[in-house]
Amino acid sequence: MRYYETYEVSKTLQVYDINPHSLTAMKILAVLFAIFILLYGLRLLTIAGQSLFTGRVLVRRGLKTQWEPGVDMKETLTIAFKNGLMGLLLIILAIVMLT
Repeated sequence: MRYYETYEVSKTLQVYDINPHSLTAMKILAVLFAIFILLYGLRLLTIAGQSLFTGRVLVRRGLKTQWEPGVDMKETLTIAFKNGLMGLLLIILAIVMLT
C-alpha cells in the first residue's frame, strides 16, 4: 500500500502527491498520541503536587512503586520540581499537537 503517487515532471524532477487517506490516519494517530501525552503529563503534575504537600517521593523498588519519605526537604523539592516541569512541558506538547 503506497501512501503517495509520483509524477515525473521532467527527467530529473519527480513530484510526490500524498494520499489524503494516509493523512487522515496520521491525524488520528497524532490525536491518540497527544491524549496519551496529556494524561502522562497530568500524572507527573499530580505526583509533583503530592510530593510537595506530603514530603514523600515516589520510589521504585523492583516491580513495586511506593511512596517513601524523602531524605531531606531540599531533595524532595528538587524531585517535585523536576516532575512538575516535565509534566508541564508534556501538557504543552500535547496541546500543541492537538491544535
